[in-house]
Amino acid sequence: LVVATALRRGGIGASLLRFAQQRARQHGCGTLSCAPGDGAPAARPFLDQGGLTAHGALYSQGLGDGD
Repeated sequence: LVVATALRRGGIGASLLRFAQQRARQHGCGTLSCAPGDGAPAARPFLDQGGLTAHGALYSQGLGDGD
């Protein structure tokens, strides 16, 4: 998920992340994972706020009931 720099901090990324989480659940995925890479330092706090947990360079979130 990438939002143009000029459009960041307006809720677009959060909406995209929620949509991805919902779609993953609908399709039976148990985990959502993301690797933001070294060139996206702002992605790390965004992913933390979105409910994903850092595991080294990878962020993930369990998508089971109540997660």
